Amino acid sequence: PNSSDLPLLISMNGIDFPDSGITLTIHISRVGVTSISPSYGSMSGRARVSVTGTGFVDSFSYRCHFGTKFVSAEFLSPNKLICDSAPLSLPGRKSFWICVDSGDCTGGGDLTFDYLQPLQVGVSPNEGSISGGTLINVNSSQFGDQRVEIEASDGNSGVGVCKSPPYTGDTDCSVDS
Repeated sequence: PNSSDLPLLISMNGIDFPDSGITLTIHISRVGVTSISPSYGSMSGRARVSVTGTGFVDSFSYRCHFGTKFVSAEFLSPNKLICDSAPLSLPGRKSFWICVDSGDCTGGGDLTFDYLQPLQVGVSPNEGSISGGTLINVNSSQFGDQRVEIEASDGNSGVGVCKSPPYTGDTDCSVDS
């Protein structure tokens, strides 16, 4: 940030401004954003977005703008802010901006955030051997003609098919999209 020292002048009549001997220091921050990560997330929002740039000052308030929606940003360092993406109702690419509490904004242009449509997948079969090795088919009409890589928790991978690992007593299961 740049700073300037300015004298404080006070007038009782609006004409005479004697030197008070008090100096105000004004800090001017030139904020710049160089990248965001990740640059995509779910339409439901809440993707933790790391903003890299210059000129961030702890005493200022910042907002991350995702198109027309905005959320508060948290100061981490002079080069880093963090915010959670705002929810949107439609998928698509949105301009990304950082705005300072004074109203000055920077970003846009090449800085974008892609809102992704939730992936609807089906898996079959939905049960298999406790010793593992069951071939599981993963399918979705959203895959189209795209090659889709799937990685099972045991390291096996394939295109649309993976092999179940042996049961270890842990009953939690999840599909990441």
